Amino acid sequence: RRCQLRTVPVDGCGVPTMTAIERIERIQIDMAGDQQPSPAQVREFELALCGLLGQFAREATLAEIEFKRVIAASRVGAKSIAEAKVVAEAQPAYGTYRLAAMNAEQCLEMVRTCRGFSRSLSEEMRLQR
Repeated sequence: RRCQLRTVPVDGCGVPTMTAIERIERIQIDMAGDQQPSPAQVREFELALCGLLGQFAREATLAEIEFKRVIAASRVGAKSIAEAKVVAEAQPAYGTYRLAAMNAEQCLEMVRTCRGFSRSLSEEMRLQR
């Protein structure tokens, strides 16, 4: 089973769409761009990422379950659990599992980045008063 990356409306109206991964990459580019994003943009990014996080977590869980099934099937002909795991890691299910886990972690890190950015801006504004 391949990691399913559903399309996400960019503007909420369904007119150009991106995959979930492309959406995260777009947010990363906007955050690292020449111009500092506005607090409203950062809040928008955080909301979008939080929405995607659930999708990625679900995909990671399903991929992990599938990989564990492959490990269990590999145990039949293996002499040890370690050998079964090595055989299972050579299967496509392992790549799907690792990709799904990496995507979920990347999304979580971007949520943390947005929250840290928002806290930093709030503190900056507080100190200016």
